[in-house]
Amino acid sequence: MSANDAAGAVFISYSHADELWKDRIRECLLKATPGESPQIDVWDDRDIGGGEQWYDAILDAMDRARLALLLLSEDFLNSAFARGEEVPFLLNARGQKRMPVIPILLHPCAWEKKRWLRELQLLPRDNKPLSRMPRERCDAEIARIVDYVAGLLSGTVAPSHLAAAPKWATPDEVDIDRLPVTGAELFGRDAELDWLDDCWEQESHNVVSLVACGGAGKSTLVRSWVESLERDHYRGARKVFAWSFYSQGSGKRVTSSDLFIETALRFFGDPDPAKGTAWARGERLAGLLREERTLLLLDGLEPLQSPIESGRIMDPALTTLVQELAQENPGLCVMTSRESVAELRDHPGATAERNLEELSAESARALLRIARVSGSNAELEAAAAMFGNHALAVSLLARFLRDVPGHPASAAADIPELAIADEVGRHPRRLMAAFAARFGDGPELALLRVLGLFDRPAEWSAVAAVCAAPAIPGLTESLVPSAESNWPALLARLRACGLLAPEAVHLPAALDTHPLVREHFGEEFETRFAGAWREAHGRLFDHYRQLPDKEYPDTLQEMIPLYRAVAHGCKAGRHQQAYSDVHFRRIRRGNEYFSVDSLGAWGEQLASLSHFFERAWDQPVASLSEADATVLLDEAANALRATGRLRAAVQPCEASVERFAQKGRRDFALISAGNLRGLLTVLGELGQAREICARMAELAAKSNDPDARADALTNLAEVQHLCGEADRARANYEAAEADRRRREPRIPILTAFPGYAFCELVLDLGDHQQGLARAKQMLELASAPWIVRVSVFDLALTHLACARALLQTMRALTTRDLADETAHHLQVAVDGLRQAGKLDDIPRGLLVRAAFHAYMGASEKARRDLDETLTIAGRLGARLYEVDARLEYARLYLAGGETARALDTLARARGSLEKLGYHRRDADVAELVQALD
Repeated sequence: MSANDAAGAVFISYSHADELWKDRIRECLLKATPGESPQIDVWDDRDIGGGEQWYDAILDAMDRARLALLLLSEDFLNSAFARGEEVPFLLNARGQKRMPVIPILLHPCAWEKKRWLRELQLLPRDNKPLSRMPRERCDAEIARIVDYVAGLLSGTVAPSHLAAAPKWATPDEVDIDRLPVTGAELFGRDAELDWLDDCWEQESHNVVSLVACGGAGKSTLVRSWVESLERDHYRGARKVFAWSFYSQGSGKRVTSSDLFIETALRFFGDPDPAKGTAWARGERLAGLLREERTLLLLDGLEPLQSPIESGRIMDPALTTLVQELAQENPGLCVMTSRESVAELRDHPGATAERNLEELSAESARALLRIARVSGSNAELEAAAAMFGNHALAVSLLARFLRDVPGHPASAAADIPELAIADEVGRHPRRLMAAFAARFGDGPELALLRVLGLFDRPAEWSAVAAVCAAPAIPGLTESLVPSAESNWPALLARLRACGLLAPEAVHLPAALDTHPLVREHFGEEFETRFAGAWREAHGRLFDHYRQLPDKEYPDTLQEMIPLYRAVAHGCKAGRHQQAYSDVHFRRIRRGNEYFSVDSLGAWGEQLASLSHFFERAWDQPVASLSEADATVLLDEAANALRATGRLRAAVQPCEASVERFAQKGRRDFALISAGNLRGLLTVLGELGQAREICARMAELAAKSNDPDARADALTNLAEVQHLCGEADRARANYEAAEADRRRREPRIPILTAFPGYAFCELVLDLGDHQQGLARAKQMLELASAPWIVRVSVFDLALTHLACARALLQTMRALTTRDLADETAHHLQVAVDGLRQAGKLDDIPRGLLVRAAFHAYMGASEKARRDLDETLTIAGRLGARLYEVDARLEYARLYLAGGETARALDTLARARGSLEKLGYHRRDADVAELVQALD
């Protein structure tokens, strides 16, 4: 029977050394009668007819097969053709068409060492080779196999009914229905699968992420791994929960984790999933996950990562969950994303990232083979190696060679080299350039250049704005005249080439591609057609600034088009318009600073401001007015500080102080000087901070601003407090307070940050009653009808002052009666500080909450807050917070009877304290020294 005559129902892959066994099994299959069919069609390579192209005949037979048998022996496993040609094709059919692939063990061999075989159900069921069985038993076993095959073909038998029983107990609950079924099989990813196995079984990490661009196989890898766990009852997991942020909705971009958090809380037993703030719900979910060994799978995280500040999770509940699990997790959280997850960088020991961009030689060869590139295994591997086995490059190569007559692997050598470094994408860019040469100046190249204008998926509406009439010379001539009906064919051609990603479920109205594709064609376009490049960005500037429904957006998601408008406006050379009309008027809302004070969007702010600099962060573009350039420096300094780049913030902050002073804007110079003082304080540079206070006094003396003197006094008072000069600090706070009270009798005390800092001093002096009275008065004033607006940050500090005062009151009275009220204020305070987004202020709340947890006997919760404080302090270089955290840790060790650790931690804190001149904590040190004597 020829390959063309056979129905090809069963394909047998075997070694010719096992011909007799193949014939024996084939004969039994031919005698079987599944359902109403007269017989099972069986194909092996002996069916190739005379004169047929043997290789094409095998490919065609595999393509038509409904089921495949692999006859295992050492000869089969060592067969380069079976292993390199047939197995990849059949496994791909298993993934794409759900075709059963059944290995049959003929002879003893090292099949367990082949991961792809471990993923399949081996027959006979007890893994005993047919060749080691008595004849009668062997015949019976072959008969069972034939009945199984016949049942599969007729649909009367489920594929898994012969599976062996796992040794692990069944989990209590499993929900993996939302994990994508990609329809793809995995090749050459054994190392990654083994790595995931190790992460789970050795409990070496708390959170891991798989990172690669679209099409690299992240979801397929996770799905394959989960299926292997499922066969083993998830290897000890008590609960398994999976979520894909791609499938959360249809037609709209996912912008929050609300549905995930609510569903997960309910799954893990939370009685009220809707209760609490986003941060509180994230913390609560983390706590439930920690109760037992749990596997959490989060697929496709990128819709919730910032499109402006690369990698940061925008959603507060999910951010909290990931950070909490990174600190402590008895199970494992596995995430996939196209972007690195910024939140994991602060926990290098407990988290890990695996990049999937590079393929193994086996995987690269299989990818080319499935694309029907012709050549020996060595030739295919050599072709892939020419392109560094880079996942994108090999994928593009397979598609490029498909249109070369005969699809020879040798044609890879004809693709021209590019004189660029590997680090900037030389291998895939060679293919992009080759495709561009093949396209010529047609619509394919034009659309790729349009996509190069973006740094993220391009919405259809934005693409249409660029392609609208009149055409942009050098860009859209071949796109504007095209009828709308031609676009599907154009998109299909680019997708067939691998240069345009398939339509994404979470972004159906957008065109996406690999970032390297955008970068390559964008750079090529800018270099060759600079005028057209600027005009195109100008159209995008106009498009995005007109896109929001509201002139003044109220949420970060509503604000994103305006941030994009700024980026495109600056690339169009329209810096002043982008700054004045979009950034200042609509994003900042003038001096309201809405985007940062109300939305806490510091990362987005910094990314947006970067477009206005010739050199970051001290040289604004020359086209900005002098006044705006000076304000820009101050804005950049504040954004750098808020996002944790404290050292980088010093230079623009100093420059803005001097520029304002030179222009006679002493009020603005005083504000910038106060910001600089605060920055230096956090860094532990108390001597320099004191010098800035002197500069502030000079500016205040010459200022017409009625608040100038009070501002200078409160800034000096804080530095004096930190240096241990409590009496001088109190006198300056009281003078500033009296000055403010004379001008506004309705506000008799300092509020906002100065009020919080004064309350801290009062509590440090041991007056918990006055401290509590001040804190509560600040809270009452925050809701007074004549107060126009209280920022999220200021309100958080007010609640923090209440919490610390209540905690000190409980300590003084040796009671826990105020615990619930204290916990409430702490929750609001910490949530508010996180929402405000100023990274260098978050430890203020964490330190007070850690002290509260320690007082309540919740030492593990205290440790988590202190660990986060130390992580932030280390990242920022915030040395005062480090001292505070170590002193609190010393108390915690002492309370737990760990005297040696307490002494060591105290010694480290004491050494830093003396070096920095941070004498505010002298009394704490003395108290601990006495307790440890």
